[in-house]
Amino acid sequence: MVLSGTLREFILADVFQLLTQQKITGKLLLANGRSEGFVIFQNGLVVAAQKDDEKLISKLFNYLVTIKKQKPSRMRELFTSFEGNMCGLTTEIINRNYISKQDLNIFSESLTIDIACSLFLWSSGTYRFNSMPAVDAFIPAGISVPVENIVMEAMRRSDEWKRMLQSISEQSIFVRSQKDAGDSSREIDPITDPDGYILTRIDGTSPVKDFVSGLCLSEYKIYESIYNLLEAKSITTLSDRISQSVQAALHKKERERTSSSFSVIYSILAAIGIILIIMFMALIVFKKVLVSDASSNAYQSEIALPSSLAAEKLSIAKIYYRALNGSEPEDLSSLKEFRLVTDQDLNFHKISIKDKQKK
Repeated sequence: MVLSGTLREFILADVFQLLTQQKITGKLLLANGRSEGFVIFQNGLVVAAQKDDEKLISKLFNYLVTIKKQKPSRMRELFTSFEGNMCGLTTEIINRNYISKQDLNIFSESLTIDIACSLFLWSSGTYRFNSMPAVDAFIPAGISVPVENIVMEAMRRSDEWKRMLQSISEQSIFVRSQKDAGDSSREIDPITDPDGYILTRIDGTSPVKDFVSGLCLSEYKIYESIYNLLEAKSITTLSDRISQSVQAALHKKERERTSSSFSVIYSILAAIGIILIIMFMALIVFKKVLVSDASSNAYQSEIALPSSLAAEKLSIAKIYYRALNGSEPEDLSSLKEFRLVTDQDLNFHKISIKDKQKK
């Protein structure tokens, strides 16, 4: 079965009702231009839901790390090994006793309802349903929620959400009242006491958007708990001017920290660069010394070679002189005619000596 259309022509509640009546199994894909999401149905019951900015898997990771104090590296390894298999992941979490089956069922069902209900707030967008033979891998902790429960809860939350947005925005910052300062280090389970959990996170510096992205509760539960705390006067909203000042100070501190980190990295890279330049210059100088020594040796050889040749030629001239005249030369001037300059001269004198000896 393929079902598609726009949310202006066919509201989401009617789509849900149609799918549950037909006891359909498959995935309902939704998009509103800014975000995408899906709801998984099994025999007409809702068994999973997800949005781009709100996913059960990320909330579950935050819960195990912040509440159950599991090591982030271990959890990342576990979640990666079961990527695309939510059923296998939640089963393994229960088997390893990271969380009880009951608590995981409550947590997963609550998040699934919250995400599915938030999709009903989309006033425009498109939907498309694709039938699937099996969806077991998508189901966390074996949960299933009747469509009627989600539709009725979504209708109730629509008015609640509008009322909460009048007092809370994603940029709002809150401080705890003195009488309810409490102990922020005390860990409270968000499953059993979401209001108390959020109260321990109120620090006078974090905006609501940071709670939504970093905590294990859904966006709706966070807004609902903040609203309840405001109504009970346990927290107070900072004025826009003070909130902006706090955010500006935090951003400045973050920039300084980033700048400091960059300066350290830059200094290290600069030092490495200087060392490499020094090594490069030393290599050039070393090569020049080697070349200079080689040139000097070659030059010395060039100088020594003619000298040795000259001595050898003088010695040969003396021999020729004795051979031709039968006596030793009186001085070097007597050897002028026997001075050997080239190999051609040497050969000529050798021939001359032989001829005279024959005569």
